[in-house]
Amino acid sequence: MNATATAPRYIAPETNYSGRHQRLGVPAAHRVSSFTAGEIAEIASEGVIWVFSGQVQGRPLFSRSRYVALADGSLALYSSTGARTITYPAGRTLRVLAK
Repeated sequence: MNATATAPRYIAPETNYSGRHQRLGVPAAHRVSSFTAGEIAEIASEGVIWVFSGQVQGRPLFSRSRYVALADGSLALYSSTGARTITYPAGRTLRVLAK
């Protein structure tokens, strides 16, 4: 893991993604999986995840977020504009879309 010590307030805005930023329901060939933030940080020091953010009419809603892993295993999540939105501690369990 090549994690940073502190989360920057902003990262470069995302300019090469033109898809949706939220998904309602679980797409075909995907499943909902649970990982701790620390486990995700061990897999990759930065990337994109679809995090469960609630339900709409009984269907799960997932939001697309970019993340940067911190040295303590926490995940700093960023919006498409590059602004930091939240930091999840290493022990926090996240429900995410996985293939």
